[in-house]
Amino acid sequence: MFTGPEHYQLFNDVAECLPKLQERGLRLGIISNFAPTLSSILKHKGILHYFDPVIVSTEVGLEKPNPAIFELALARAGLSASEVLYVGDHDRNDIWAPNQAGIDAVKIKRYDYHSGEGIHSLRELLDQEAER
Repeated sequence: MFTGPEHYQLFNDVAECLPKLQERGLRLGIISNFAPTLSSILKHKGILHYFDPVIVSTEVGLEKPNPAIFELALARAGLSASEVLYVGDHDRNDIWAPNQAGIDAVKIKRYDYHSGEGIHSLRELLDQEAER
């Protein structure tokens, strides 16, 4: 039921921020515990072309929080952990797990039930990058 694009909407900052992040020379990728339809959903939403690599758990046989999925993404991207910032909304899967692979991570708190430190919008990443 949730493997098709009709059940998903982009957050209001995504369409605005993805091109700006890319224009600043940042490379974007995805690591997701999802069905093999993720790429088609992203294509339908008009944002697939921003991401390389797109690592989907059901396609690679690894899933978060296993740090090996992050190591695979690094290998496919040809990057070292020190060159990557991972953004996600889950404490174990998206903060703890990438940290185990040596990747810095920041929590994005999109919903009221998200607690702890983090950002609320991709716009905050743009602001932080501009300060560098």
